[in-house]
Amino acid sequence: MVSCVALAMYCSRLNQELYQHKNPFYDSLSYNMHLFAIMETSHQRGLAAGWNRVMTSDSTLFLPFAIAASIGPWVEPSRMVPIWIQAGYLFGFLVSVFYYLVKIRDLKPTTALLGCCTFFTTSCIFMEVGGLSDFRADLLLCFGFGASALWFLSAMHRPTIGRFIACGIAVAICCLSRSTAPIYLVFSLAPLTVLFLLQREDRSKRIRGLILTSVIASVLSGWFYILNFDYLHYYYVVWNTDANAKLPLSEAVKHGEFAGRAIGAEALYLLGAWLICFVLFTRNRGILKPILDLTRDRSTPDWALLWIGLSPIVFLVARRAGLNPYVSMPAVIGLVLFAILPLLKAFERLNNVRLVACSWGLLAVAIGIASQRGWERHQPGGFNTMVAQQQIMDEILADSIANNLSDVRFGVSHLTDFNLWSLYSTVMFDREGVTSDEGKLIYQDIRLHANGLLSLPAAAEWDEVPGESDSEKLQSLLEQCESTCDYVVVPDENTAAYVQQHFAFNYINRYASILRKEIVNGNWERVSDPIQTNEKESVEIYRSRRIAPQARLASQATTHALD
Repeated sequence: MVSCVALAMYCSRLNQELYQHKNPFYDSLSYNMHLFAIMETSHQRGLAAGWNRVMTSDSTLFLPFAIAASIGPWVEPSRMVPIWIQAGYLFGFLVSVFYYLVKIRDLKPTTALLGCCTFFTTSCIFMEVGGLSDFRADLLLCFGFGASALWFLSAMHRPTIGRFIACGIAVAICCLSRSTAPIYLVFSLAPLTVLFLLQREDRSKRIRGLILTSVIASVLSGWFYILNFDYLHYYYVVWNTDANAKLPLSEAVKHGEFAGRAIGAEALYLLGAWLICFVLFTRNRGILKPILDLTRDRSTPDWALLWIGLSPIVFLVARRAGLNPYVSMPAVIGLVLFAILPLLKAFERLNNVRLVACSWGLLAVAIGIASQRGWERHQPGGFNTMVAQQQIMDEILADSIANNLSDVRFGVSHLTDFNLWSLYSTVMFDREGVTSDEGKLIYQDIRLHANGLLSLPAAAEWDEVPGESDSEKLQSLLEQCESTCDYVVVPDENTAAYVQQHFAFNYINRYASILRKEIVNGNWERVSDPIQTNEKESVEIYRSRRIAPQARLASQATTHALD
């Protein structure tokens, strides 16, 4: 617990470092924005209103937002909140690891603690996107999947009602934290279930226990899937580009590489250093004998752990899923435990005080190196994209004040690392005194509305735009934009061509040059010079021409009143 609290404090600092120079990543900002709105609702209207918003919002996860709603009346919303929520998940997962190693693998508590702390060296903890300092559901799935798998193994190895109940609760928490969890869990645990039930010993206990686990998990989490079935089906089956990518197997195998990155070099170096240390302390038996002993022990390695580690990768490759580098994170749990368990067993058998001290020392060094590399990942590495976001928002706010606008509706006509929601999120989290009201931000008495009309990443959204042909759909979007937007942020000519060529996977970008041309030549007036958003992209801000006459009339009326 102390380690998890210290890690959360460190990752909070990493978060602050990152957002001094980098705009929010698309998936992370969407979760953070939803969390902000829920906490603001709880703070302004009470706990019941916050929970009602959680229950009635479309989302692919429930439990983190329920926690946010519960603390909303007393805690200010910020990017720190999900860091502490994830640290709580990490603590629950490590408790599961500790229990499994002590009660099922019969290790001493001190040896089990050494195994638990090994996870502090994994790269996925310190990633600048997807790590503990960030907020994505992938890390929650990783911890929830790991805890569920370990309680499953505990219950199946030594069947008791308590362990099956704990397994059901862990599965429910995992499913409420990431809606794709049932697919991972079934694919991973179903084959192991068959193998366990083939054993005659305790078969009836296992069957009764599995029924109990299934009932508990279904009661605690099944309602979420029933209430949100339509949205989840649309999101994963219709909308989601990664889920429907159908990549060639030659490309899909990169999910294995992503899992390796999530483990990271530090954890692998630690494993190698422990192995060398073990051989050195047993050198009186030759070089190969100690290593052979590790593989001949019937209690280790645990092949079930190996399958739990490999199954997420096998599933993603077989599904030919899009190359999202974070969805293979659950593989970290089984692979790391499979690798370290024989060594932990060997350390305990030798019972050598110097070997234990050496092991802890090497672990401390590995954690230090992993932490330092995490710090480096969160430092500036090029263009300051956060400053660019703030500059764009300053330009919009200044122009709206000059034109006496109290309600400002703005959009962005393309979708890259810079997009409408990254711009909106920087107002939400990086300016003082911002409040939320029914999906709008209030800043300095100005109500800001993010208009997502032109932010269409998926083909399914493009298909819903009115019109038979692409040209009709574009015309429809432009007409709606003119009537519902006060400002629109548009890529300059070179950026539009670049975006159209390199970011066509976001559907709206396929029409970046056409949209720019129509806006520039339409009922819009440019109100800013080009603003560079990253090394290769620049944007311009356009204001609707219908605003100018109203602003002049308001200004004249004010002048007459003063006279």
